[in-house]
Amino acid sequence: MAKKKILWLLPTNTENLKMIIAQGLISSPDGFINNHGDTKYYSDIMELVPNYIPLFKNEIPAKALDYVSKEEKSLTPVILDIDLKKLSNGIKVFQDNKLVDLMGNEDSADVLFILAPLPLSVISTLIFPSKPAEKEFKESLKLYSNVILNDLKLSSTTVAVQKLFKSDDSSAEQSLFKSDDSSVDWINDSTIIDTMDVGKIDYKKVYAYGGLLLNLFYYAKNGNLSNDNYKLFSGFIEEKKRQDIDIYDYFKGFDINETDIKKKMDHGLIDIAINSKDFKEDVIKFLEQENWEGQAQKRTQELADKLKDFELNINKTVSEHFKEAKKPIEKILMMLFLREDSEALMEYTLELFSEEDYLNFAMMFGIRDKFIKAPKELKECTGLQCYVSLKMAEYAHFTIKSNMKFTSTLKPLTVVELFNKNNLKKRLIKELKVESCIQTIMPNKEFYSKSGINTYIGFIEPRYETLEEEYFNILSKRTITKEQYNKFAKMK
Repeated sequence: MAKKKILWLLPTNTENLKMIIAQGLISSPDGFINNHGDTKYYSDIMELVPNYIPLFKNEIPAKALDYVSKEEKSLTPVILDIDLKKLSNGIKVFQDNKLVDLMGNEDSADVLFILAPLPLSVISTLIFPSKPAEKEFKESLKLYSNVILNDLKLSSTTVAVQKLFKSDDSSAEQSLFKSDDSSVDWINDSTIIDTMDVGKIDYKKVYAYGGLLLNLFYYAKNGNLSNDNYKLFSGFIEEKKRQDIDIYDYFKGFDINETDIKKKMDHGLIDIAINSKDFKEDVIKFLEQENWEGQAQKRTQELADKLKDFELNINKTVSEHFKEAKKPIEKILMMLFLREDSEALMEYTLELFSEEDYLNFAMMFGIRDKFIKAPKELKECTGLQCYVSLKMAEYAHFTIKSNMKFTSTLKPLTVVELFNKNNLKKRLIKELKVESCIQTIMPNKEFYSKSGINTYIGFIEPRYETLEEEYFNILSKRTITKEQYNKFAKMK
């Protein structure tokens, strides 16, 4: 007889679920941050176990389901079925009035506590109490541009599923956590379990990293330099020797030399991009502060004045301002003042911008927008939302030095990676209409000329090489839509 499948279940409500998908992580309550930078969280049982995500085995006590919709009558409960096979480490159980590491098989426990955050890839199914509730949830998503279901599976119709929302009321009298000498009824008493020994995660920084990765994935279309930069940020496996603005150092967490004026400026501006609600005003204040020393104060004041002049934009065109920019940071800030978000950036090109310029713009706009405000078109590229969610979860745990591990998801290939595949190259060249940036090289073998035609003996395969400058000149001005990318991804 086949062994019954064990389900590990997280109850919450549909409003929190929207935030989980929009932000790209199942986080602790302090990670529920909306696109205005404010906390947007409705009470559920995660608030009772700070930094951990409680999972119930096979059934959920009635009081837990009541708890997730207690804040407002309009809240609808929903259950996330979590696949434990997609994660390891960071799993605890409740014993002796505290959380301890799981020893042995998790199937022996009734409730598990998983160190937050978790990526979207660990969700097997989103379970709704009824078909109308599922339909209402889907309909409500039309009002949101940042809640993308993609490959998330929804369920509501089976008897087994609906039974999950009809737990035996007698469970309300039972204690959820038992040990040899004590028990805690943590939901009824709203007892907050002490889990403060876990390092605090800077969720805004984590979401900024996700926004950065999404933008770098898109701009990887511009060439090998851009593609290599995306791969570099995806892994944090090596040091970056040269960078116009020290974004890599900032996210990897290298020590900041406070006496280094450039690092102080770069990291201060990145902090503003992540945390500020009035970016332009806070940038000007930062540049005009009095604690800059010597030449640095003169330079920062000049930069502040240029930005003010750029905002007024009376005597010069935008392109003239960019041409006069002496340093990359000037171009970056002017572009951040000029365009509202990443979507607007992707629609803007100037002949004078280099591949490095576009990279700098992409990173800073991604940081400012974060994952939650990333263009819908990007999140709907096949596999990208799920992959970046995984990278954010890994990065969050990297920042607190946890040993949490997740099963890798299928990594979506960038346009350049698809373009460089031998079996796809010709097809993508034609699809992108970039024949002019390809040169064909015949092998260095003997041939003879017959009627003006170079003729080889046997099977001879030419080699196709990309003319990098011509490629960049074309693709940097080309918008790649999700339809185009998804078509390319299917080709492989």
